[in-house]
Amino acid sequence: TGVSARLWDIHGSGPSDVWAVADNGARVHWDGSRWSRTEGDGYDFLAAVWVNGPADVWAVGNGALVLRFDGSVWKRIPNPAEGPNAPMLTSVWGTGDGEVFVAGDEGVLLRWDGSRFTLTDTGTSVPLVSVWAGAGEAWAVGVGGTILRWQTTRWSPVPSGTTSNLFEVHGSAANDVWVTGEHGTTLHWDGQAWTPSQS
Repeated sequence: TGVSARLWDIHGSGPSDVWAVADNGARVHWDGSRWSRTEGDGYDFLAAVWVNGPADVWAVGNGALVLRFDGSVWKRIPNPAEGPNAPMLTSVWGTGDGEVFVAGDEGVLLRWDGSRFTLTDTGTSVPLVSVWAGAGEAWAVGVGGTILRWQTTRWSPVPSGTTSNLFEVHGSAANDVWVTGEHGTTLHWDGQAWTPSQS
């Protein structure tokens, strides 16, 4: 990739459109044959990236940093989590129809509605580590077994049955969502409840 810093996340929209982000603010792109990089533009630690397509890429990181690539340039997107002592943003995911969710430390969850970000009340201050959106809803997971579910207008806690720290959430349908965490924790959502799965 030509980057010596630690690469924290990778995502793509296809075999010729893959992005990775690094802890020095670098962004590297795979076009199907080679890597090219963007760095040295003053941006800090980047923790996560989500690619909707060649002209719609999102990256988030330290200091409530949100960047968006429009196919030509990266731009910083203002959001209400910015300011003194702004939190680290740890995860980003979108629905593909203009809605994007961002998770971070201090229970921060941002929602992009196609034109601006809003900071939604989560009822928690624990670090949120991963967010996934699809099938008309979104899920966020984090420290202490925390699982939150977005439906229409708000986030609600959902019992996870564990106090283990949760690190990743991803799904394929409203009744098929998976979460992984420490101590081999693996949970599955069947549309009704979270149940442990042997990992």
